[in-house]
Amino acid sequence: MQNRLVFVSPWFLAEDRNSSNHIDKKSKIDQVITVKIGIILGTKDPEVVFNAFRLGTLALRNGHRVWIFLVNHGVEIEDIETTAFNIREQIFLFTKKEGEIYTCVTSMKAHNRKETGVCKPHSQDDLLALVTSSEKVLSFG
Repeated sequence: MQNRLVFVSPWFLAEDRNSSNHIDKKSKIDQVITVKIGIILGTKDPEVVFNAFRLGTLALRNGHRVWIFLVNHGVEIEDIETTAFNIREQIFLFTKKEGEIYTCVTSMKAHNRKETGVCKPHSQDDLLALVTSSEKVLSFG
């Protein structure tokens, strides 16, 4: 995997201009870091779900790899009805950008959920493997 720098602050560039190891500004900006990001979503609160998927989609648009693992009440996200947040659209955008959605099998059973085409059922062992293979993991709810 090629390391690429996402954000270069003006302060960082100014420091380079003053150093003997001056590096061209464009060469720093052209470098982008690709990160594997995991999001664990354990709620069906509409605003939290909306923002978790929005962040995931933003990361995908910026070249990162992102997965979302639904646990607890998070396995019920497809049933959320709200006019305040367009959750279905966020899920669609996330999957369209090749984001991966996984669902905890145990939580699915506890909440009487059936497998759908959007969410792939997985175990805690799978979640552990995803967590340990990711550079960043965020938890919502």
